[in-house]
Amino acid sequence: MRRLSLLLFVTLVIASSAYIVGTIGQLPPRVAMHFGGAGQANGSMPRDGYLLFILGFATLFPLFIVASIAGLPLITKRGVKLPNRDYWLAPLRRGETLASVGAFGGWLGCLLTVFAAALHYTILEANTSVPPQLPAPLFWSVLGGFFAAILSWQGLFYLRFRTPY
Repeated sequence: MRRLSLLLFVTLVIASSAYIVGTIGQLPPRVAMHFGGAGQANGSMPRDGYLLFILGFATLFPLFIVASIAGLPLITKRGVKLPNRDYWLAPLRRGETLASVGAFGGWLGCLLTVFAAALHYTILEANTSVPPQLPAPLFWSVLGGFFAAILSWQGLFYLRFRTPY
């Protein structure tokens, strides 16, 4: 399961990066990327700056999270925050537990990468109108879907590491 989640994560990072780079030319030289409550643009940045920002958000940030979740437990036991930590990190179960934690890290990285690509799509759509207008239904769908996915991820995490007795 760990290999599958990490393989999917790498695939999604590559795909989202290609999507972002491939669509960046559709944006104006100044990209509206901050919007007020009514969806009106109230902040922008140069397209090249936006490209660096969104690529970092879609690749470096998820990579940091995945490396922290999957790698830190291999270095120190104190870095592991688990329900029932002493039980799950007992020598008998430690290997399987760390593999599961790594898999959960990979899945979280997948969620973050897809979320960043979806936000980029929302920004693309917002910048098609003059003046730029945030498409509220799309934005709230992306945000709601992300929060639902994160809550599901967290629920599965706690279910996986619940007290077995």
